[in-house]
Amino acid sequence: MVHLQVGDRRLVYTADVTFESRLLDDPDTDFDADVMILDGSYGTRVFSRDQAEAALLATIREMAAQGGSVLLPVPRMGRSQEMLLLFAEHAAEMPPVYVEEGVRDAVETLLKYSTWLRPGAA
Repeated sequence: MVHLQVGDRRLVYTADVTFESRLLDDPDTDFDADVMILDGSYGTRVFSRDQAEAALLATIREMAAQGGSVLLPVPRMGRSQEMLLLFAEHAAEMPPVYVEEGVRDAVETLLKYSTWLRPGAA
């Protein structure tokens, strides 16, 4: 999150926000702002991480059973690491997983700045 103050006016900007991350601590919500700008990718839709993960895993298993492949276009930082953790937890039932170099580099960046991570996530 970015907090800006100009005179007596306070603005907060944030991109994608989640309170269900496997990696990152919950965002700080203890602040005052006159204006807040935030990512609205999902609008008013509410997703349960558990349900979304179960659906993703079921789709991957189904495609693998049919001899297919799955391509997941994800940002190099954030969601991709969340998915890698999910896939690692279900490694016995997963087909091989390949990631682009940028995703691997992002993992190294997260480990370098591990103070951003939940305790035990590194």
